Amino acid sequence: MFQLPVNNLGSLRKARKTVKKILSDIGLEYCKEHIEDFKQFEPNDFYLKNTTWEDVGLWDPSLTKNQTSSSVISGSP
Repeated sequence: MFQLPVNNLGSLRKARKTVKKILSDIGLEYCKEHIEDFKQFEPNDFYLKNTTWEDVGLWDPSLTKNQTSSSVISGSP
């Protein structure tokens, strides 16, 4: 696949920084507007201290790919 060469790379980088700043400002505004709405969902310390990864994560690494390394398989000393 052929890709056209990029001209005026400086202006692209400048525009990317501007877009990133605008998006982060929008996200910050959203958080500030809705912080009070989400405070009622804040758990107390009892729940935070008694929560494990298995309580919140659905992924179990033991059910995925076998964890043996190639050096163990080849039998090298």
